[in-house]
Amino acid sequence: ADFDSLIQERREVIRGIAIRRGQTAFRKRLFAKYGARCMISGCKIVDLLEAAHIVPYALSFDNGGSNGLLLRSDLHTLFDLNKIAINPDDLKLNINIELQGTEYGVLSGQPLNFDLDTQPSQSALTWRWQRFSAS
Repeated sequence: ADFDSLIQERREVIRGIAIRRGQTAFRKRLFAKYGARCMISGCKIVDLLEAAHIVPYALSFDNGGSNGLLLRSDLHTLFDLNKIAINPDDLKLNINIELQGTEYGVLSGQPLNFDLDTQPSQSALTWRWQRFSAS
């Protein structure tokens, strides 16, 4: 049993390293694609910007730039919780009713910041939108 737990522990460590390495490369890819700013708020504080997968990596195995958004850390959390989403039809931010009347309310209807030739994946945005709409 000790040997099995040691192997499992080692697997977890290796998995954690792989995830962090993937995140770093993914983040760099998004910076190159979209520039150093939050695609929702416009925040340019690099230390607050995170690489958000539109379709989670665990489901898509896609670390490509078109499956990602650069988001301020708090917006990344809300995005992952399906409290905010990008409408794939008009590429504007929608917020969950729970967030209306909060500081996030002012971001509702905000267009996504990107250059036209660097648009995120329409199918990935649609996948995420369906989850947001269902919650």
